[in-house]
Amino acid sequence: MSTKEYLVQLKILDVKLRQKLQELRELSDRIICIQGVNYSEDKELSTSSSYEATFARRYEAVDLLEREVEQRIQELIEFKHRLINEIQSIDCPTSASLLFKRYVEFKKLDVIAREMNYSYNRIRHLHGIALKNFEKNKSRHTIAHFNVV
Repeated sequence: MSTKEYLVQLKILDVKLRQKLQELRELSDRIICIQGVNYSEDKELSTSSSYEATFARRYEAVDLLEREVEQRIQELIEFKHRLINEIQSIDCPTSASLLFKRYVEFKKLDVIAREMNYSYNRIRHLHGIALKNFEKNKSRHTIAHFNVV
């Protein structure tokens, strides 16, 4: 896995979590709306036992999805914490700041360029340097870790 692919994982986790949260909201809304259903028009809910079974299935689905969302939130928190620590351990403050803005705050390079008072081309160049600094720093820590263990 390349350095950039590694750094982009946080965004991927964030997007997947947001999608699961949207799915959870929609499913929860369906449970709430079930009380206002016209039972004579809904074949699935035409009897009381069908209503209860459908409600139970939907409630189970929400419960399962809530547990999955909680697990994904925990994964996101742990990865984000690790990534921030890895970025902050870079010796170059410009590289650390740029990588934080790009891969933790999910800002585009043109926005980062304005915030850091650089041209877009300069920030692209610095981004390449920052990626190399991150990779060098990560391998240095990995080597140091293996030497200790």
